[in-house]
Amino acid sequence: MFQNVIKEFLTVGKEKEAEFARVLWEKLGGEIRLASEYDDIYGHVDIYWKDYGIDVKALKKTSRGDNCANENIHWIELRNVTGKKGWVFGDADYIAFELEDYWVLVTPKKIIKLLEQKVTNFDIVNDSSLLYRYYQRSGREDIIVKIKTIDLLVIANKILDK
Repeated sequence: MFQNVIKEFLTVGKEKEAEFARVLWEKLGGEIRLASEYDDIYGHVDIYWKDYGIDVKALKKTSRGDNCANENIHWIELRNVTGKKGWVFGDADYIAFELEDYWVLVTPKKIIKLLEQKVTNFDIVNDSSLLYRYYQRSGREDIIVKIKTIDLLVIANKILDK
């Protein structure tokens, strides 16, 4: 059963990558190609546009029990579920965050700088309702931080209408 859930997440993720690539090509043109499986897994790059690597992030729920995604927040991965570097420290030149009507492109450096300004308590908590706190899911090695989407909009390099 767990394998089916993983396949569903991967399918949704690939659909979002394709959707973003289509919007990017329609709005800005240029050569677009899928990243290799290696670049995807180890470099956290989903697609290449011109010479730029982009990691695509679909809308997420505030917490697992929610019925739908929340475009007012986004999760930033500092460390992944196995304890390795999270996608914000990957090889992508840009992270593309989905909103209902837009895609927001931000450099990882700007995201890290935002976290340096906003995260003031470095204790790891198990409460997904808290903003700008290191959060770790039970039984996992990850560290993620929930941030307000408005902060991404303020530091955005580019905003594309869907």
